[in-house]
Amino acid sequence: MMQDITCPDWLAFVEFISTQHTVSRGIKHGVLWRGHASADWLLESSVERIARSEYIADNKEPTEWRGEVPEFRVKDLLAVGLSSFSSTLDMHAEYGDRSFTPEQKLALCQHSGMRTIALDWTESPYVAAFFACADLVQAKSRAEPGSFAIWGLHAHRFASNSCRGDGSIPDTKFKFRVLDSASTANRRMFAQNGRLTSVWPPIHLEALANHRWLGAPDVAAALQKIIIPSSQAEDFLGQLNRMNINYRTLFPDLQGASLHANISMRNSNYEGLGWHPDADELISAISGKPAE
Repeated sequence: MMQDITCPDWLAFVEFISTQHTVSRGIKHGVLWRGHASADWLLESSVERIARSEYIADNKEPTEWRGEVPEFRVKDLLAVGLSSFSSTLDMHAEYGDRSFTPEQKLALCQHSGMRTIALDWTESPYVAAFFACADLVQAKSRAEPGSFAIWGLHAHRFASNSCRGDGSIPDTKFKFRVLDSASTANRRMFAQNGRLTSVWPPIHLEALANHRWLGAPDVAAALQKIIIPSSQAEDFLGQLNRMNINYRTLFPDLQGASLHANISMRNSNYEGLGWHPDADELISAISGKPAE
C-alpha cells in the first residue's frame, strides 16, 4: 500500500522521478504530489490536525487511535472558518461579484491560507519538492537532523473507493474524492498545477490505505514517500529556482514576490541580484542623510 524511497540528494531525486514516473497532467494514470517539511508528518488536512490533537488530548488511551477524528468537531471548525472567510470575501471587489461552487470556494480558502478539510497536491513532483524545502528553510530547521518528504499519490486507485485493486469490493465506510475545484479567480492553484483531495469521514491517507488494502497482494503501492535529508533543502531550492520554480512563479502576486525576496535575503547565491538603487533612497529617507 505504501512504498518508502530514500534519495540522499538532488541528483538521486531527479533520477528516481525520471526513471520511475512520467510527469503527466490529469489523474487517470498520473500521480499527484505533495511536499512535507518533515517526513514524520501525516497526510491529513489542517482541520483534521486540530481535531486529532484535541481528540488524543481528551482520551486516556491515545495509543488506540487508528487515524479517524470526530466528524462533528471537523464540521464545527470548518463552519467557523468558512463563515469568517466568506464575510471578508464578499467585501473584495475582485471576488464579491463572482459565483463559486462549494468546492471552488474551498480551494480559494485553501490557497489563501485558511485551514480546511482538503489536502493540497500538485501534478509536478518538483513543485511539491519546492514547498517541502521552502517550509523547512523558513522554519529555520534546515540544520537540524531529520528528513523532509515528497509524497506521490496514485489518486485513481484511491478514487476507485474499493478495497481491492479490481474494484470488486466497494469501500462503504470512507469516500475519497479529487475535487473539481479550479476557478479563474484562483491564480495560485493554476500556477501550482494544484489539485485538492478529500476523505469523508475524515481520516489520514496512510490509515485509509491500511483500511482498504492491508494484506491485499493484488494492490500495488498507492502511496509513495520519497525521504530526503533535511540538509539538502537549500540545494534543492537553488536547483528548483534554476527551473523557475519558486515563490514568485507559484504565488503570482505581491505575497509571492515578498516570499521570494525573503529567501533571496537568506541566501545571497539564490537570486544572484546586485544592489538596487531603491535601497539607497530608502536608507536616505529613514536616516535623514543624503544617498551615497
